[in-house]
Amino acid sequence: MRRDTQGQGHGTALLKYVEAELRISGQRLLLVETSGSPNFERTRAFYAKCGYEAEARIRDYYDVGEDMVIFRKALSSDNDGGQTDERNEVMNITTPNQQLPVNWEAVADRFCEAWTSSIGKPNFDTLGEMYARDEDVIIYDTLPPLNGFRGFDDLRTSIYEGLASMTTELRGNVTVRALANGEVIVTSYPFHLSYRFDDGRHYEIDARITEVWEKRGERYVIVHEHPSTIYDPPK
Repeated sequence: MRRDTQGQGHGTALLKYVEAELRISGQRLLLVETSGSPNFERTRAFYAKCGYEAEARIRDYYDVGEDMVIFRKALSSDNDGGQTDERNEVMNITTPNQQLPVNWEAVADRFCEAWTSSIGKPNFDTLGEMYARDEDVIIYDTLPPLNGFRGFDDLRTSIYEGLASMTTELRGNVTVRALANGEVIVTSYPFHLSYRFDDGRHYEIDARITEVWEKRGERYVIVHEHPSTIYDPPK
């Protein structure tokens, strides 16, 4: 990917699309080779994030001191957490921030990246493209208010007062269900949230988020979402 397009989910979308097509055709493994030099550290980290393991290293392959690193990923359905409908992940539709065949895991990655911040607020510009702007859309969060936020603009102006930083990380497979002939998509996946506030409060939360996407024109937007987490009562 060109440097000016990196970090936007396009590489992940392309890779997941290839994986899905290989699974559909009955392939078991995917091997990827790249350089072991420090200049390719970001590339190696990308493959590791996508579930690849460093399987082998051939010393001095490209040049003296520059090894080849071979990454391996099993493509069996069990490796991806069950009988996922691969066609749901690669439907030829357009989603926010993505002009490629859809891979909902890449969309989830993009969503989590937008909810990660070290400056006290999420990336509302990106999120504003993902959420429907209807006033009657209710958005729930893992932190108060219990009744959620009425519309994206309400969330944008009132969420996380005193927030110092937050991290949102995808922690598992994305479950995808297409409803109403593809006019509605329901996604669900586990994620981890970390919040730090200026007053010293700190929260670590493991949860699962469910999002309902509605097709409007040539894109999908979130019309409902809610996170679920397990309550651990004090002993």
